[in-house]
Amino acid sequence: KAYLMKRIREHIAAQTTAYRGKITEWEVINEPFAQNDLWKIFGYEAMADVFRSARAAAPTAHLTINDYPALDGAATSD
Repeated sequence: KAYLMKRIREHIAAQTTAYRGKITEWEVINEPFAQNDLWKIFGYEAMADVFRSARAAAPTAHLTINDYPALDGAATSD
């Protein structure tokens, strides 16, 4: 679990380094409810940690979550 979160933070750092100054909008988390294997490991509260890492790395970017069930009413509960 710790290694996986470390890799996520490294990915954030790598992306923001590669695109420094060019990130105006960022889909930080994609389909956390529809494709929830990662969040079953960490718990959904870990999304806040991922967003904090993204905010620290890209302080002016508009950060978002993308998940289609939130709009169509078919969100999963598992």
